[in-house]
Amino acid sequence: MPTWKKIVIATTQDLFLGRGVHNLQRRTSHLGKKKLNIELSLLRSLYISSQPFTISSLAEYAKQPDSTVQFTLLSLVDKKMVVKKDFERTRKDGSKVIKTLYWCDVTHKSVKEAIEKKGLLSSQSTNEGDDASDAQMLRRNVTENDVRTCEAELKSWHKRGETIKKDISQLSAEPLNIKLDEALRKAEEELEEVRQKVDKLKEEERQRRDAGEELPTPASVKKKINTMRLEWKNRKMLCTDFLERLAEGMEKKNKEIIKILDIVDDEMEGVKMPEKYDV
Repeated sequence: MPTWKKIVIATTQDLFLGRGVHNLQRRTSHLGKKKLNIELSLLRSLYISSQPFTISSLAEYAKQPDSTVQFTLLSLVDKKMVVKKDFERTRKDGSKVIKTLYWCDVTHKSVKEAIEKKGLLSSQSTNEGDDASDAQMLRRNVTENDVRTCEAELKSWHKRGETIKKDISQLSAEPLNIKLDEALRKAEEELEEVRQKVDKLKEEERQRRDAGEELPTPASVKKKINTMRLEWKNRKMLCTDFLERLAEGMEKKNKEIIKILDIVDDEMEGVKMPEKYDV
């Protein structure tokens, strides 16, 4: 017999027996509601709470058996509508514990379709009391110890992130292997040139010694440098005096004469006279 016929018969009996119309309202109240299946129900719980759950906490929150929640989560994880991640924690005694958390992937296409087309949140406005009680239960399940643990884990992840950023910046600042090979090749070539010059000087020194020539000493080299420096200074003074006389005769400044004659002096080339050695 169809459901509507059963309701009509039961309502007629209630009215005939004087039990009122409230039984009719109670019987027909569920007909307009769209019941969610177990997958959408768990997905709705994960979406509304906007936080990760363990299997046991989600079972208590959704009022479902642990085995049903576990089996349903496997299906949702395979569909990539729910994210599963294992977190490893170290206890004070040194032992490690793995905690598996599940949360809703709100960016997944199937989740968006379930929200828009399948009425995933349609019962939210009609069951505000249930949602409020669920939220209160969720707040009761989260203890202060859980909050402190999550804050400590968040700080540790922030520290690890900063360390990784520093490592990346250091690696980015270091030269590549190709550049290092090129610099090493150039350094080896320069070293080989210096070695050849040293060998050539040693050979010339040996030949001069064999020929009986007097080899230069540090004192003789310094005297020679002083002599050449004095000659440089005297010639520079003569040139400067000539330019001053020429500028005076032409009634112009020294800079103008240098520009007209296109003269390049030591200062323009960045050449400095060496200091005089004390010998």
